[in-house]
Amino acid sequence: MAYYNLVYHLAPDYLIRRKPIRAQHFDHLKPYFDRGELIMGGAHEDIDKGAIIIFKVDDEQAIKEFVDHDPYVLEGVVTSYEIHKWNVAIGNVK
Repeated sequence: MAYYNLVYHLAPDYLIRRKPIRAQHFDHLKPYFDRGELIMGGAHEDIDKGAIIIFKVDDEQAIKEFVDHDPYVLEGVVTSYEIHKWNVAIGNVK
């Protein structure tokens, strides 16, 4: 298992566009969180800096599958994304 961060770049009107599908987005997140694959996530206070979701998975394919079905991506709330393998140096790593 490895850690990855998923960086979401958000639409300029993110705060408005997310409202009608926010519950669906969280429904999509929940199984990944329940399985321990999604560690934490959220948007930056300054939404121009996007949002980050931290995953612990075998490889980035699991994250690509997550993205492919995320309502925020499907509805254009997320305009693009990046996946980065993350080498954790310190923290509560199990």
